[in-house]
Amino acid sequence: MTPNPTESLIQLDTSSLVDKVEANLVKLLVERKLRVGDIIPTELDLSRSLGVSRTVVREALLRLRMMGLIDTKKKRAL
Repeated sequence: MTPNPTESLIQLDTSSLVDKVEANLVKLLVERKLRVGDIIPTELDLSRSLGVSRTVVREALLRLRMMGLIDTKKKRAL
């Protein structure tokens, strides 16, 4: 029996940073049992707590919006 030369290699995680942040945000929504109208942390707060750029957070939030999991509204000045 000939040994497989790739037998000892470990499969690499090929998910992007945005993929990981998206999964993290979905987990946050589920864990906090957030409902329609509940407020989620700001892009800046999320980027700081996750240690990623706002661009990455923004892209992940866009994906959640496209899936219909969140709806965003701009804050209005009083």
